[in-house]
Amino acid sequence: MNTTLSEIIANARKHIKDISADKLNDKIDSGDDFLIIDVREPYEYELAHIPNAFLIDVISS
Repeated sequence: MNTTLSEIIANARKHIKDISADKLNDKIDSGDDFLIIDVREPYEYELAHIPNAFLIDVISS
C-alpha cells in the first residue's frame, strides 16, 4: 500500500510541535536545546532564516 503525502504529513504532525514566533524567541533567549526544521524553498531560506535551522526542501524531495 502506498502512503500519500497527506498521510505522511498527518503522521509527522503527531510528533512535531508548532510554536509561535514569540515562544521560539523565548526558547532561543533561554538557551533551550531544540531543533528547527525549515521547510520553505531553498531560495526563501537563502533570503532569511533562523541561525542553525535545518533546511529540508520538501518540494524537490
